[in-house]
Amino acid sequence: MPAKLLVAGRIVTWSEIAGAVLACICWYFLTGYPKRPAVVGGLIVSLLIVRGLAPYHWSPIANPFSWVPFGGFLGAPWDFGLLTLLQKSFWYGSAVWLLRAAGWRLARAAIVLAVLLGAIEVIQVHLPGRVAEITDPLLALLLALTFGLLDRDVSSLGCPEPYALHHK
Repeated sequence: MPAKLLVAGRIVTWSEIAGAVLACICWYFLTGYPKRPAVVGGLIVSLLIVRGLAPYHWSPIANPFSWVPFGGFLGAPWDFGLLTLLQKSFWYGSAVWLLRAAGWRLARAAIVLAVLLGAIEVIQVHLPGRVAEITDPLLALLLALTFGLLDRDVSSLGCPEPYALHHK
């Protein structure tokens, strides 16, 4: 949110400020709670479901499903496409990372998230104003693969294990 102040044409809304304050309050009360990664990971997965199914009314006319990965990003204006890609990378990467930190195996977290995102995309075929495509599940798998490769590289160097990936 603070970086948003530096981007031309972007404004911080009251709902974003309220969300940030609420997040700080929740983080404060969850400090020291051993299942904090599971709680925050569950909240992020819930957010993905709620945001993915908006506007919450069904259209009897189906939208097309795109099997071209990243086609929506490439067809959008570059600044909007890049912003959307970065936002989705943050949310999907956070979900995988936190589920892994909660004790899930990386592959299981990635597959569960990819299946969930795939189901949301299939439902989006009947949601007005939504573009259903294969990109979101693939992005979640690519992020998990990246985490796995980074984790393996760090382990092979004899470095201490990353806290968030292996802390239980």
